[in-house]
Amino acid sequence: RNKALADQAYDTPDPAFVDNYRRNSIPKSICLLRNELGLLPLEAGKYKKVLIVNGTEQEDSDSCNLLKSEFEARGMQADIKRHIYDVHSQVAWQDDIDALQAPYDLVLFNIAANHGTWSVPLMIIWSSHQFDKAKKIVVHYGNPYFAEDYFPEDPTYIEMNCRANKTSAKALVDRIFGDAPFTGVPRLL
Repeated sequence: RNKALADQAYDTPDPAFVDNYRRNSIPKSICLLRNELGLLPLEAGKYKKVLIVNGTEQEDSDSCNLLKSEFEARGMQADIKRHIYDVHSQVAWQDDIDALQAPYDLVLFNIAANHGTWSVPLMIIWSSHQFDKAKKIVVHYGNPYFAEDYFPEDPTYIEMNCRANKTSAKALVDRIFGDAPFTGVPRLL
């Protein structure tokens, strides 16, 4: 490595190898941490409408849009919402949450947040605790300690140990519907 760096003689990456490695490693990085209510795998046809809550740092999240496309490809109506709380007062009113979740068979919280200062994703996490746990799935990209620190009472929790992209969105939805097994192992820091 040092000689290659000194000589500036780098190997050319093999795109086929990189793509194959990514396709094979992503499914192994998706970990079902909790399925206490037996919600997963979802029964095909039972769920017609899913609300995807955007708990990422981005207003227009690629991961939410990719998940929406995957659910719609399975014949479901999928909507994305970010501000599930009263933004002006920074409060989540239970009546508003109940009205928001009522038309949906499933609510998926797509979370990519970090420990730290107060942010929109952390406000969404705080508000998420008011949702019906029987139709709620939490998907988190990142820190494995979020499950216990921020979602200790949520019975359906999936940890994504990979970046959100088209491959990981499809792999996640395949596992949610039972078309492929969860084989990921929780990572330890």
